Amino acid sequence: MAKDKDPLNYVWLDRELLKSCAFRQLTKSSMLVLFLFHGKKRTSRPNSRRPWTVANNGELQFTYREAERTGIPRSSFMRAIDQLTHLGFLFVSKQGSGLKGDCSLYGVSGEWRKYGTQRFKPKPRKKRGEHFRLPKRGGRGIRHVPKSRPPHGSL
Repeated sequence: MAKDKDPLNYVWLDRELLKSCAFRQLTKSSMLVLFLFHGKKRTSRPNSRRPWTVANNGELQFTYREAERTGIPRSSFMRAIDQLTHLGFLFVSKQGSGLKGDCSLYGVSGEWRKYGTQRFKPKPRKKRGEHFRLPKRGGRGIRHVPKSRPPHGSL
């Protein structure tokens, strides 16, 4: 019998990643999410002299619904994404709004190699509400009418 040689059935990881201090800090659900992200990436190599690169880096989609289908609760998925971005395994290239069709896009990062050194700068994920701001109303309701304007109906 011939072995299955389909490249889509494999997840390639660096041995350096598995032995790193940052990887040892990951929780079980964060490891699972990291492996699923590595399964989504597509690598390419223009020729044999160049190193492998991620062809769809910054375009990886992983929605909360998809995480729930794989058995990861929403809260665990959110904490895993936070931990993976904090330790330098992932970066958020586009923050989604949570509406239908507007999901976050992620990329696989190599910043985890700098973890534990002075060159490591954690880049936490923006929390909900930080990527867009509603204008402040000054504590007044929407129907507030300034006092300088005459009341309605008086001429």
